[in-house]
Amino acid sequence: MKVIIDIDEEDIEKIKRYVAKNKSFSLSDFISVAIHNQLMLEKEGDEVVFLEKSFLESNINLKKRSIEKEADITVDEIKLEKQFPFWGTQNRYFCLKQITRDLGELITKEKTNWVSYEYAVNYISTNATKLRKQLEKLDKKLKRPRGNKLSAGFPTGEFKSINRYEKQFIGGIDGRGNPYGMALLMGFLTIKKDANRLYLGITNRGLNFSLLNSPVFDVENTSLFSNTPPLSDEEIEYILNTLRERIPAEIDFMIVTLSYIQEGKKTPEMGKNITLRFLNEKYPEIAATKKGGGFSTSEAETMRAGVISRLNELNMISIEKQGLKSRYRLTERGQNFLRNGGV
Repeated sequence: MKVIIDIDEEDIEKIKRYVAKNKSFSLSDFISVAIHNQLMLEKEGDEVVFLEKSFLESNINLKKRSIEKEADITVDEIKLEKQFPFWGTQNRYFCLKQITRDLGELITKEKTNWVSYEYAVNYISTNATKLRKQLEKLDKKLKRPRGNKLSAGFPTGEFKSINRYEKQFIGGIDGRGNPYGMALLMGFLTIKKDANRLYLGITNRGLNFSLLNSPVFDVENTSLFSNTPPLSDEEIEYILNTLRERIPAEIDFMIVTLSYIQEGKKTPEMGKNITLRFLNEKYPEIAATKKGGGFSTSEAETMRAGVISRLNELNMISIEKQGLKSRYRLTERGQNFLRNGGV
């Protein structure tokens, strides 16, 4: 539909200058986005926040880079010998977006496949700390509830928090040479030891994930809303496909959790014993090494809380607050996932 509108001459000149600088943006695009933004403002009221361009482009260097055009910068994934679901404190996939983008950028800048582990980890965690502060401001402005905060999982400036982020999300290798940390277990990053020094690299899987459009970092009209999801549908499917290939134990854990929610056990208290039984029966060799010959109630609760957080982030469940208590409900995606047995 064609609509004729009057625009002040001075404003038209400003728009033309903007369009001239942004060659991929036409005059029609500019006006269309302006109208869309105003409609969102009218609809959402105070819930909409417009991000400064610096947040997306320069503040913490999370703008999508053209690293896919660089020479071959990826290295092979680490093969996993043992299977176990993610630990409860590894509760955010969104953090992996920042980790893969920062390492991809660092490797591209250094023009090498491998970067010193200490250098890479410090670079990633420093940027993650800066990102936390930005996202906390957004969470506050958007009034995002606990459990749906974009800043959750990212480290504060405290040593303990940074150390947790490095161990739980970036990862490393233990004394037996086994990898730990979400990014390494997912096969997004890889690690090697050479002359008693550790090096980090990015895999093709991790690079491809970093380049998928993000609803938070790649917002074309630089706006976020109170219900903006941390992950796009494409990112969610990519994560699920990776889990099916790399960590089927996590898929099993998701199915068990979704199943008891579907059966009507919709509160945290109702899931504890089921999680404890699942861990002891599914992983008897690990359970046998525990004090008392099995996983503890506190360990089961940590695992339960972690998988609930991840399922919520993957839009498999929604968390509804009833006073101080939480109740879980399967979403359409969660129902389809369960119906198809995680396939």
